[in-house]
Amino acid sequence: MLVALVYVFECRSRSIQENRLKFESETSRFIYYLILYILPSLCLLIYFIVPTNQEAAKLQALQMSPCSNKEFFQEETFVVLSDPFWLKFIIMFAIPAIAVLIFGNIIFHVSCCIFYLYMAPGAMTSLSLTCFKSYMKTEKGY
Repeated sequence: MLVALVYVFECRSRSIQENRLKFESETSRFIYYLILYILPSLCLLIYFIVPTNQEAAKLQALQMSPCSNKEFFQEETFVVLSDPFWLKFIIMFAIPAIAVLIFGNIIFHVSCCIFYLYMAPGAMTSLSLTCFKSYMKTEKGY
């Protein structure tokens, strides 16, 4: 979902002709999006380390967090991750790294759009200004 926002802002940034930071080749753009899709998708690998004994995993989850919701006891619960090392790794490293990757790219493309649309004088702006000045000179002459 967030990669779609990166795509929206990258397309907008790429459509600005004066933008020198846009992708020139389709290969580099493909590699860029491949990295943006693969790195967050690596978190899905945690589903390969699902505990086979769910009752023991539930007991281990209760030991880590003894005040669970009532749904934990009433409904059938599926524990995906019960190893404290992987829980800490995902919470302290994987989620912040993905957030920095995605939001960093969004902020970069938005700032490129803002800079090249509003702050940097474009080639068309100076051309329009010279045409306007020459038009005004000819109008005054008549």
